[in-house]
Amino acid sequence: MSGNTNVRTTVKFYNAQKGFGILKGPKRDMFIHVSVAGEMAEELIPGAIAIVDYVTAYQGGEYKDSATRLDRVEESFETEVLDTVKFYANAKNFGFMNCAGAGFSRDEAFLHGSIVAKAGVIPGKDMPVRALVREGLKGPEVISFEWGEEVEAAYTAKLANLHAEDGAEVSEVEVSAEKPKPKSRQRRKPGTRKAAKPAAKSADTKKSAPKKAPAKKAKSSGGCDVAAAVAASTGSGAIAGALADACNGTTRH
Repeated sequence: MSGNTNVRTTVKFYNAQKGFGILKGPKRDMFIHVSVAGEMAEELIPGAIAIVDYVTAYQGGEYKDSATRLDRVEESFETEVLDTVKFYANAKNFGFMNCAGAGFSRDEAFLHGSIVAKAGVIPGKDMPVRALVREGLKGPEVISFEWGEEVEAAYTAKLANLHAEDGAEVSEVEVSAEKPKPKSRQRRKPGTRKAAKPAAKSADTKKSAPKKAPAKKAKSSGGCDVAAAVAASTGSGAIAGALADACNGTTRH
């Protein structure tokens, strides 16, 4: 038989009429008798934290823990969580509830069959519930929950608010991404002037260079020169004059 002192346990239940209760210990469930609980028995409500000394004995082929002294009972802080059931195995008498973002050590809270029996309904997967959750020795655990149309409406409103917040954040990111970056301006040195930009040439104002008129071909005077030479060789002035007139386009009478 071995003993341990000042161990933190969680009260699963305590039956004052029968004079005993069960605590959830660090390794297994722990028995506590009314003789150990004494005047603090009324404080042993489900979910409360009990600091105890206990011993472990091997009986009937298994190890069993029993509290030998109750030092004190501490209040367990509970948090209301509005979320859904992850799953519940009725045959195994346990399941889990989603509790992400509620500040617990895990995103799932243990749901025991005894809590389900008190609620009067077997929860199904994704069923909205409003539960009281506290941090236990092995993680968060549900100590009570409620369900119904009012809970479903509250959960639907919660989802709508989350989607609206997500949409607003996305819109802010898109708007900031579309804002143009301010252009940097270069400062000119004192006493200097900004150079004027050359005027752009317009296609309409462009003037085509004047076309040169084709040079007139000079009339060939080769025939008249030959005629003059013939007349000179004959020594006839009349013939020479007639030929000159014919070249100049005149007629002698």
